[in-house]
Amino acid sequence: MVFVAAAPELDAARRAAILPIAESAVGAGGVVVGTCHRVEVIVDDARQIDPGTQAALVDGGAVRLEGQAAVRHVIELAIGLESAVVGEDQDVWPIKEWRTR
Repeated sequence: MVFVAAAPELDAARRAAILPIAESAVGAGGVVVGTCHRVEVIVDDARQIDPGTQAALVDGGAVRLEGQAAVRHVIELAIGLESAVVGEDQDVWPIKEWRTR
């Protein structure tokens, strides 16, 4: 199972607030994809992130995705469909590193 806390289209202040929460949430089984427009927390299993941190991510603007919806989102993110510039590869490298660990 894949769990994603996706916070797209953040302004700079909200991104600055949610990024440290995201970074503290991810252990060895996950990755944070952070750009100037978004913060994504991607982990193999939602149980890797404690419920309080999940709630803080959602309060900060993240949307919970699990199962097929999460996998679809990660694929769209990796191929650049979710980027400010379609096809941009900035997001693929952290995802590739996460999957090849």
